[in-house]
Amino acid sequence: MMDESAKQQLEQTRETQPAWNSTLHSRQRVLLHTQPLVTLQQKWKLGTEDQAHYDALTLSIKLFDAIIDGSGFGNEVTRETMLQSLRPLLAAFDDATNLDPNERRHLQVVDRLIGYLKNDANRGRAFEVEYADFDDRWQLDRKVLRFKLLKEMHGYSGEIVLQLSSEAINLFLNALDLDIESAQEANEAVVRFQLERGKFDQARAFAENARGQSLRYQEKIEHIVGQTKRDIRQVDWRNEVHELLVEAMDHVQNRQRIESDIIDSAQQKLATVQLDEDQRHAVGDVIRLMRDCRHRHLNLNRQLMQTRNHFFEQQTRQCFSDSESITPINLRDEVLQPLLAMPQADVVPLGEYATSLLATARTPKLLSLAGLIIWQLQPLRIRTEGEVEMEELDLLESGVEVKRFDDDVLQGSEKVFVELDRAIVLSELIQRLETDGCPDEVQDAVVLRILEQFDPEDGIDGFEVAMHEKDGFAHHRMFGDDLLICPQRTTT
Repeated sequence: MMDESAKQQLEQTRETQPAWNSTLHSRQRVLLHTQPLVTLQQKWKLGTEDQAHYDALTLSIKLFDAIIDGSGFGNEVTRETMLQSLRPLLAAFDDATNLDPNERRHLQVVDRLIGYLKNDANRGRAFEVEYADFDDRWQLDRKVLRFKLLKEMHGYSGEIVLQLSSEAINLFLNALDLDIESAQEANEAVVRFQLERGKFDQARAFAENARGQSLRYQEKIEHIVGQTKRDIRQVDWRNEVHELLVEAMDHVQNRQRIESDIIDSAQQKLATVQLDEDQRHAVGDVIRLMRDCRHRHLNLNRQLMQTRNHFFEQQTRQCFSDSESITPINLRDEVLQPLLAMPQADVVPLGEYATSLLATARTPKLLSLAGLIIWQLQPLRIRTEGEVEMEELDLLESGVEVKRFDDDVLQGSEKVFVELDRAIVLSELIQRLETDGCPDEVQDAVVLRILEQFDPEDGIDGFEVAMHEKDGFAHHRMFGDDLLICPQRTTT
């Protein structure tokens, strides 16, 4: 049950905020299209034991890629060509689990994968996924999304060929074509979203995070250049750095375009929307931070274009210089990072041993008689005694009943025990009192009397209490052991 203030707040929220919008609806439908793939990943290992080591999601993504890559005029993808495309992956899974590749098992895996993506379990019908939608009046509307991922058709040659549905193609080429692990892309996406919603303070906070990501990315490139200048042998330019530079160039170009869009959107907000002073200041901070990100990315782009020249210069310089017989150690990458990844119990002995080797020797401190005498002659610090006397409390009798419950409540609780005509458990008694409209204070007094009677030292004549069920009493205001209340005390 909701109180009146909560109901009023709910009504105000419904009047001021939209329940749902088309953007949320579209994003929800995109996620729903991935549900068959997630379900396949979960159910795959429940099948035959000899196929449990294959990853169904990996094979599905490769299947999508192979069909799109092999489709076109004059090209058709059949089960045989799909087996050829998936065979290297299947063999790699077999090698990882020390199994010999088996052609028959591979064919069974491909047939099983295609059968699930075609939804053969439901006779090839469309997948059906239920979801919730809302109208402008906050009314719930449950709907069913129907779609197909893979289907078989007659090809030009008369063979049965595989073809992806439009939903599967859009899911693979568009919805998944994003570096979802990029922290900077996530921050900039949130900045654009908050600007569109008018949440300028949140947009400013995420813009600051995006600027921090730009700084860290620039420091990473500068670290590589610095390592090259110190010793070119510390950097793998043939493989690792080459891939990093290509990714960095693409990253910088995309960031410049997105940052320009954010700046234009924020400037348009300042020019067209009526904002108060704080909001204008927040939007101005977003523009300033995004301009700083763009400026840093421009500098980083120039630095990336000069990086290869740095490599050739250092290669020319260092090839004629004397090289040390011992390769220098990278303290950050080769020492600090492995130590941070180790458990604490393994790091402490290594740290103590390294400290004894690397730390300089220190002479022990000698006792100074002059310092000892000065310390002994210091005057005692004045202790200010408290002016409020501590009251001695007698905790043998608390008198909680008298202080908490008034006479009407106590009389009401006594009436409950007088009207008891049979043995009853505490949970049933509280439920009956609630049904009869008994006030909460009277219910609390009844429970307190029962607990006092349950204590062997505080027994009260009139009824008897015994354990009924351990931890069996659960109520929205109290919980604990369920007790059995008998209206008459047994006498011997």
